[in-house]
Amino acid sequence: MFGTIRKHQNWLWAVIITVVIISFVVFFSPNDPFGGSSGGGASGGWHEENIPGDRYNAAQREAIIGLLLNQFTRRLEDLPGVDIDGDGTNDLSRVDFETRSRLRVLDQINGQKIAVDDATVIRRIKTMPQFGSRTGEYAPEAYNAFVQNLGRYRLSEDDFHRYVQNDLATMHLAELNGLAGRLSPARLAEPVFRRQHEQILTEAFFFPATNFTASVTNFAPLPQFYTNQGALYREPEKRRLAHLVFANSNFLAAADLRLTNLTSQVDDIFKRVNPSQFKDANGTAMSTNAIKLLIREDFRKAQAFELARASANGYAEKLFAQEPLRATNLWKTAATTTNAPAVEVVTLAEHEIAVRFQIAADKAARAFRLTESEPLTEPLPGSDGIHFFAMLGTEPSYLPAFEKLTNKTRDEVKKHFAETQSRDLARISGRVVHAALTNAFAQGKDFAAATAAAKVKFEALPAFSADTDTLPALAGRVDLTELLSAAASLTPGKTGPFIEGQNGGFILHLKSRSPVAAEKLKDELPKFIDTYRRFAERAATREWFRKQEEDLVKQLRAELSAAKAAGKVRAPASSE
Repeated sequence: MFGTIRKHQNWLWAVIITVVIISFVVFFSPNDPFGGSSGGGASGGWHEENIPGDRYNAAQREAIIGLLLNQFTRRLEDLPGVDIDGDGTNDLSRVDFETRSRLRVLDQINGQKIAVDDATVIRRIKTMPQFGSRTGEYAPEAYNAFVQNLGRYRLSEDDFHRYVQNDLATMHLAELNGLAGRLSPARLAEPVFRRQHEQILTEAFFFPATNFTASVTNFAPLPQFYTNQGALYREPEKRRLAHLVFANSNFLAAADLRLTNLTSQVDDIFKRVNPSQFKDANGTAMSTNAIKLLIREDFRKAQAFELARASANGYAEKLFAQEPLRATNLWKTAATTTNAPAVEVVTLAEHEIAVRFQIAADKAARAFRLTESEPLTEPLPGSDGIHFFAMLGTEPSYLPAFEKLTNKTRDEVKKHFAETQSRDLARISGRVVHAALTNAFAQGKDFAAATAAAKVKFEALPAFSADTDTLPALAGRVDLTELLSAAASLTPGKTGPFIEGQNGGFILHLKSRSPVAAEKLKDELPKFIDTYRRFAERAATREWFRKQEEDLVKQLRAELSAAKAAGKVRAPASSE
């Protein structure tokens, strides 16, 4: 469904965005703990002491909204803990760390009396991408669906508004601390502009690995090379998984029954779109009927997804109500569920899970990291439906014997061996030539005489500068970044060392550096000064955020140490 949306249209986003928002939050368990205790003071953890409970809870609710809204996780318990004192154990949850971070900034906001009015909050909400259509317009359906689901997690619309309000205040505070960068004097920018735009003339001698491919004729070491490079050829660790999916396609018929006024809805949408935006696979304009069929199909798929999700949720309630949690519960629950999909058994590596079932990498990771104590995944949404996985077993990674490799894999190993040997020969040649040049320079010879003695002819390169984006003359023989780095360390008339690269290597000779033209300096420096100041401002803002976290960790570390000394903290049994 999502691939079709991205490919064909913007118009349906307002219709289906409610489905997207609901699917974004629906798989969080409403009963999951938010982390931390319910109050500060004596009843709270060491990280809540001396903080009023209502104040801590309010900041905690904002922290939770931030973590979920920005999709750092779909389940709070999946977030890694925070090791404050560096002893390898988790001292507090990510939620509590984000809560303390928020409280620290709120203290500064209150101290500077930064206030954000409700009108600004509303304007900000209407521009948030989570609540916008593909055309950038505010979609109230998305916002309403999001607010409705907040209640499922003991959060309110007021909590969300406060979260947005305090985020805006935080950004204003950060901007205030970044003003020093914005006020950077022009005299600091001019030398940078001059260095970036001076014209550099060089000559280079390249040692591309491809020039040495024909010299690689001895493949006797191939088996040993294969063993040494075993990490590249190992069969990955795999999981034996039970899997079932509530496929969207199985709910299309039911979707048709629900969409009783589909024809009028399609006609209404068609009136509001630009038909010229619709092209077929060949880039030809689609007919009116074809466009309407496309709109109709996406309506059906959106409704089918919603029905599949609802059925998956009902199945999940039965599945996780069974104790103890076992992989076999997947079959047991399917047997007692009307029209439940069939369970299949697959053995796949982590990346294969994502590809085969068209689910995101983080979902594949959830399936791959199941254990005997946690053998079942929550419902995992994919492009074709809602998936469940259960852990059945593990196949460890192994390196196949060289003699048992397929012809295709053996050819790949041979090609890799030839490339490696060619690159090594190129680098040996480069070091030999550089040694010859060094000896010639030691004898007092100039560059021309030294290259003649080394029997090499350097290639003149077009002029370039530090801000050059491309240099076609390199023709893939060396990375431009490596060339710029080599040139930066040279003075005119000097020859650099042999620089090893991915494709062999090169030696660079710097002929001259020409200052930036006066006309270019006059025309472009003012704009560069403004860019430089904006960059300095952003750098100062980033540094402010970094300093806030650094100071928070120091503060928490001191509080944790004091709590341990007072016997208020029990050492965790494990860092897992």
